[in-house]
Amino acid sequence: MRWLSPDECPGLYLGHREIVGRPVLIPLGSFENRPWGPMVLDTLLALAIACRASRVCGCAILWSIGYGYSPVHRLWLGPGPDELRLVLRRIAEQVVERLRPREAVVLDGHYGHRDVAAGTAKALGLGYLNVWDVVIELGYRELEQQDRAREADRRAPHGYEERRRDGACERGVRVEAL
Repeated sequence: MRWLSPDECPGLYLGHREIVGRPVLIPLGSFENRPWGPMVLDTLLALAIACRASRVCGCAILWSIGYGYSPVHRLWLGPGPDELRLVLRRIAEQVVERLRPREAVVLDGHYGHRDVAAGTAKALGLGYLNVWDVVIELGYRELEQQDRAREADRRAPHGYEERRRDGACERGVRVEAL
């Protein structure tokens, strides 16, 4: 396993004093048996997007929660929706009390528990974004086109990365920037 460097994921390397008052992302995923891909795919996806957001926006990232509940996986013997609500509630209380963030957002990489996670986040006053909702909304083809265009832009002189370093990139989380 390779560790994420501060350049790749600056939001993971902030100290307590640096986090206070910043926007905070809380990556949420799952650990589930699937016929393809790693069991931690949803958690890694949420963390990867959080890392990109931290590079663009300077937000802090809490360590990912690999939570396995999903009503889709009926044979799952792990924690259920009540435990997910409890975990999110305890994290939200600690984040608000200790970090006093400008905003806190649950970034969910798992589609199966999104109703429980979204409802809990809303009830706690947290923002919520499910990665798969964005992918579905954009459409998979459009996402591929954006990836190809972004890659071509990076290779071109004065491409996206150079414009971002020069301060021309808008601040804030934008799907196009992620």
